[in-house]
Amino acid sequence: MEPRFDKHHLLFTEQHWSSNKTAQALRTQQSLIIRLSREVHEENHRQNPAVPLLGYYTLSRTLSMYEPEKTPLASAESLMTAIEIAANHPRAHDIEKNLAELAIWAIDLQRPFIKNSPDEPRANVIDLTTYRTERELRELGELPPAS
Repeated sequence: MEPRFDKHHLLFTEQHWSSNKTAQALRTQQSLIIRLSREVHEENHRQNPAVPLLGYYTLSRTLSMYEPEKTPLASAESLMTAIEIAANHPRAHDIEKNLAELAIWAIDLQRPFIKNSPDEPRANVIDLTTYRTERELRELGELPPAS
């Protein structure tokens, strides 16, 4: 049976990222909408927090600096770089910088799932049962943190 694919918006939740035109413009970039199997998509949402909405100025700067890439993982990395550069603007408030750090962290947590996209040249299919088990062991302190 062929797997069903969903369209995963890297910047979720829709309610937050559709709250203004700038956020929606960034959220709906085609390079940030990633095909994932239904199972991987659902597990990504179960395991990972929503990406917090950036502060107004950081969001505007991120949208103007973001450069789409050819693969989902490269696009996610490009987005994280744009957010980091935008947040390091001299006029950015510490709260905006902290929101940016949290957003980058939330995006970074999605990497193992993004690697499963059929659009990744080296799709790294993970066994979700193994992933859950390793994550639970890390949370219990029985395994070292993932590198």
